[in-house]
Amino acid sequence: MRANVAGTIVAGEQLSGEQLSREQLSGEHHSWIQQYHIHRKTKIPSRFNDCFINSTVGQRETLSTSTDFMNQIYFPLIDSMLVELNDKFSLKTLSFMKSIATVYPESKNFLSINDVDEFSRHIDVDSNALKNEFIVIKTMLMSKTINNVIQFLNELIPFSTAFPQTLRMIKSAITMPISQVACERSFSKMKIIKNYLRNSMSDKRSSDLTVMAVERNIAIDYERIIDKFARNHKNSRILLY
Repeated sequence: MRANVAGTIVAGEQLSGEQLSREQLSGEHHSWIQQYHIHRKTKIPSRFNDCFINSTVGQRETLSTSTDFMNQIYFPLIDSMLVELNDKFSLKTLSFMKSIATVYPESKNFLSINDVDEFSRHIDVDSNALKNEFIVIKTMLMSKTINNVIQFLNELIPFSTAFPQTLRMIKSAITMPISQVACERSFSKMKIIKNYLRNSMSDKRSSDLTVMAVERNIAIDYERIIDKFARNHKNSRILLY
């Protein structure tokens, strides 16, 4: 993924920097103008020169030449894409992604001791000890086939005392928040938990109930809670069984 992102950014910079000749765009551009019957650029009437206009007066930016097309559509589009890519995938972010990939068997950076520093610093792992563990693990896995990070984790669990730094790094890598859980939680569960009958619910209670609803398969054994409640409140009028 890191290579794909970096390649896309480089390609975008090349497109942004190149000067397209009039001959490259003029033919397609003029046929496009004829197809959609684009008229000349209209101007605001002079009587509106001293007015503040907050509604449309029919003025639109019309592309009449290939230069207009490049300056108003082509280059702004490429520049906007580059800004978004560089903002989302900065050099530090790409280095961080490359460091995480060292524990993923499907990555070409798998067990690369040259790329572990960024992520190891982030999770406070001893990078020197981690590199030594990587060297030993490489030798240990030479005769085995590991297809994914979960298999890699299961392979090392029996040797947890020998590879504590690597196991910590794997567990951190596979639990990184890579999905929009917060948004998904709000859309899928909040309407069930906090409806118009429960508008007075506090944020803490709402958050706790949402976690219980999302993690209902692993969070609480309701049967055990009911049994405990029944034992503590034997005079309850509610039929629990």
